[in-house]
This record gives sequence, structure tokens and C-alpha cells, in this order.
Amino acid sequence: MPIGSNHNDLHSSLVKAIVDYLAVNGAWFLKVQGGGFQRPGVPDVLACIHGRLIAAEAKTGRAVLSLNQQRERDKLIAAGALYVECRQIE
Repeated sequence: MPIGSNHNDLHSSLVKAIVDYLAVNGAWFLKVQGGGFQRPGVPDVLACIHGRLIAAEAKTGRAVLSLNQQRERDKLIAAGALYVECRQIE
């Protein structure tokens, strides 16, 4: 198994749990893929439920928000979004 694959598997499982939860609860959501055409630090999942924008960033283990992620979090909160840092599937 390649180095870091366990982390990637845990992260993917956590993101899937977030998306599944949102789907079951009738939210509109988008799993952000990232890449060269996107601002760095955009959260993993953007959702809207009951008229409220929710931004969810999945973090596993001891991972912390990068500076870009912190900046995006602060901008989203200032704009009125609910920002959630998700650390466990439960």
C-alpha cells in the first residue's frame, strides 16, 4: 500500500459520509474537486439546506487547516455561511 493511502482512504470515507448525510437530509450539495482553475483552500463540500450555505472541510488524524483554508473559512463566515470542520463520520 503506498504511503499516505490510508490517510486518503480515511479522508474519502469522511467526505462520502458528509455527502451521504446531506443527500439524506435533502440538501443541495457539490463535492469540490479542486485543481488548477480553483482558488486554493476552497472547502471539500459546499451545500445549501433551508436557505443556508454550509461549507464543510474534512480533516482526518492530526491534519490542520492550511493558511489558504483558513482564509477561505474566514471569508465564508464573514459572508454568513456556516463553516464546519468535520473530523469523524459520526
